Amino acid sequence: MQRKYALLVAITLLVVVIGVACSPAGAGSVQPANAPANQPAVQEQPTTAPTNPPAVAEQPAAPPPTEEPASRQLAPVCQSSAVCQAASADQYEIGCVDKVPYTNVLVSSNTQYEVVDKTGAFKCSDSGMVVNGKTVLTCYGKELYTFDLKLSGADCGGAALATGTDQCQEGYGYDAAQKCCAPLSGDTSGSSTVEVSLGSCPLPRSRPGSWVHP
Repeated sequence: MQRKYALLVAITLLVVVIGVACSPAGAGSVQPANAPANQPAVQEQPTTAPTNPPAVAEQPAAPPPTEEPASRQLAPVCQSSAVCQAASADQYEIGCVDKVPYTNVLVSSNTQYEVVDKTGAFKCSDSGMVVNGKTVLTCYGKELYTFDLKLSGADCGGAALATGTDQCQEGYGYDAAQKCCAPLSGDTSGSSTVEVSLGSCPLPRSRPGSWVHP
């Protein structure tokens, strides 16, 4: 009887031991061998996109320094004061024809002339005569009137003095023959305007266009 009781107790103890061994509570929480205990999980940080630096505007290249122009060299002033003279004229009354007064106007050879009058009451023409190297122009019109006569191209023409060459100061023209600068008289072509005076009639009668020395 005791032997059976002891055998029953032994079997009961074996069952208890086996149950305890197989119980989850008996196993306990087993931590991994290499992992540290209670370590929070590491969150992966998002990759930061590279920031592109702002584009730098290209500065325009500075223009090369300009060289100062050399001072302009002017031609010397002509020593002769008669290099350039405006056209001039000498006048001589010569008489009347049909109560029309006539006057001779003496100008340098090759002088161009123009009557400055819009009424048509005054006229001038080349008489074909030359006195003391000058051409005789015969002019006529109303008694005791005066009119303007423009003369140009004689003593100071465009071929005599050149303008706009930067070789002379303002108011001077360049004389290529003498290589100097001379003052301009009249306008740039040597023109001038003379006032022709007509007398009253009667005057000593003479043929129009003839020469009468005063």
